[in-house]
Amino acid sequence: MSHPLHSSAPLRALAALILLAGTAGCSAPAETPPEPAAARVDDAVVNQARFECLAGKGFAVTQDATGTVSFVDPEDQQYADFQKAEKECTQQLVQAGLVSAATEQDLKGVYESASALHSCLTGRGFPLTRWLTWEEFKDAEGRFNVLDASQPLDEGAAQAACPAEFSALGAS
Repeated sequence: MSHPLHSSAPLRALAALILLAGTAGCSAPAETPPEPAAARVDDAVVNQARFECLAGKGFAVTQDATGTVSFVDPEDQQYADFQKAEKECTQQLVQAGLVSAATEQDLKGVYESASALHSCLTGRGFPLTRWLTWEEFKDAEGRFNVLDASQPLDEGAAQAACPAEFSALGAS
């Protein structure tokens, strides 16, 4: 199974929302320094840092010409370990100020947009995998490819079939 981390511009928002900042009502201890605010960082810098972190953790990740970082696990045996490593790498990116941690409200907005896209595509016959519940999506901290399909998917055809939903997801 392929796990693209950044597959296209409209989905970059989904892939970027990787960490849930915390749960409501919780606060960090006073001695914990605040995480640095993420500056506007070029996607290439973020992709390279993510690539290096995941490769350093032993995953055979690749990058395409656009900087998209992918991990292919044909037997789907490393999924849990990969998700854990990706979470750790994202936390490093947050701590370095390369990306911002997502709030629950941010994640909820992405979930709603991604749900609308998933519904539109499945309604038009695209063979997408089962969509996550809000709790599953939140537990995965938004790490789910809305275009995950049981058969190869033509992203261009998917974008043409549901342009408003793709646009809404890109704006989330």
